Amino acid sequence: MIRTTLLSASLLAIKERGLLDEYLRELSPEHRRYIESMVGMGWAPFEIGMAHYGALDRLRLSSTEQYEIGLEVGGRVNQSLIGTALRLAGEAGATPWTALAQLPRLWTRMLDGGAVGLYQLGPKDARLELRGCPLARYAYCRNGWRGMIVGAVTPLCRRIFNNDIPELTDDNRYAMHAAWA
Repeated sequence: MIRTTLLSASLLAIKERGLLDEYLRELSPEHRRYIESMVGMGWAPFEIGMAHYGALDRLRLSSTEQYEIGLEVGGRVNQSLIGTALRLAGEAGATPWTALAQLPRLWTRMLDGGAVGLYQLGPKDARLELRGCPLARYAYCRNGWRGMIVGAVTPLCRRIFNNDIPELTDDNRYAMHAAWA
């Protein structure tokens, strides 16, 4: 299962870019009806998430644009209650580790299945791994996740950098390296 709010955030970004009609053409009629009728903060079958992200991949957006969409989603989170809490935590001396440590819990609120691994490589250096998640096969998801991490962690540091770790990425897992100042 996948949260409809996660799907809706992608849809909003695609709509804002004038790509909604093109995206909808990439869906089967059944998936299109489901996605067009989504409401609230419920759960959708994982099949819908796969259809959604598969259609987004077929739009062939640049990796930069996919990343920017993820960054927007992360920015929207920062405008919510979680973002306010992160900013306050930053003022109280919290670090990016404070936010990153919440990822396993947040993951279970967005997706039912898979797991998040977080590994400290240095004081300001981490490896993040998502395992058991077929969404990892979509470039849109991988680039968007990178942007979301930057959007979520930025309030707690001056600057963050992250990149894929290709040798730890396949159709069911994704890994990224993050470092910040």
